[in-house]
Amino acid sequence: MIDDKDLIKIYKNKSFRKKNKYSLSDFIEFEEVSEIYEVGSGLKVFRKKELDIPENLRELGIPSFFRNEYLFTTDRSLCVHFVYLDLYIMIQKYNKKFLKFDDFKSFVFSYFNLTNRENNSNSKNKSFLVSNKQSIELPRDKALYPSLEGFRRNLGFVLLEVPNDFKRDETFKFLRDIKSFIDEIGLKKVKTNFRIRKILKIKKNGMFIVNANTLVIDPRSPKKVIHEIGHYIYENGLAFNLNGKRIYKNQFKSIIKKNQGIEKIDLSKYEDYDKDSEIFAYWFEDQFK
Repeated sequence: MIDDKDLIKIYKNKSFRKKNKYSLSDFIEFEEVSEIYEVGSGLKVFRKKELDIPENLRELGIPSFFRNEYLFTTDRSLCVHFVYLDLYIMIQKYNKKFLKFDDFKSFVFSYFNLTNRENNSNSKNKSFLVSNKQSIELPRDKALYPSLEGFRRNLGFVLLEVPNDFKRDETFKFLRDIKSFIDEIGLKKVKTNFRIRKILKIKKNGMFIVNANTLVIDPRSPKKVIHEIGHYIYENGLAFNLNGKRIYKNQFKSIIKKNQGIEKIDLSKYEDYDKDSEIFAYWFEDQFK
């Protein structure tokens, strides 16, 4: 189990209180960030990972130079914001009222790979999470841990979440089907957080949250996983197999152009991708019906 000292600051009070505005310091202990290097008389920092940075950085109040791969400055606070740019972007979206509180709150829990302590006081509703670092919440039947860890490892998930009251046979079959599918398309691994949970308050059966690298599937709509894997492939520019051929990133634009007439586009600010990503995901889903 994770001790409170290992949690983000806001969890020290076991709650996530709604505020009109947040700052990065609400979540991160600036002095404990270790990715900042002293170089001569200044500080140098590299971004943790590749990000799909939105076009409207200036509208969000974020300097345009945050698009660079690294930052050299004497301002430690600026360095911390650069390291946690994905979280910083979502904070600013909430502060600018581009995101509702519930959507922002869900993002924060996904971002830090933590369960919602407010909503999980009843053990029946708890989720079991296993990550590439440790078990965060143990299932009531601890004998299930090796099986779930095996699925997580074989599928390549950074983190796997299943409801603690999940139906064992159905869930295991679902995970086996996903493994068969990604083998079929030659994807090998899906290096993302994978959460099986009911999606409440948002009219969605599945989501791929780009900035949190998190794929969420409502267990009531398991087939939605193909659509969300389509988003994952598009956002990461991954090659895959289709009808005996290998499809590469440089072919995505042509696919999108040929499918511009799709009428079921439902863009979500929360998921943070554009119309092209949605067109590609619907096209991808249609190939495997």
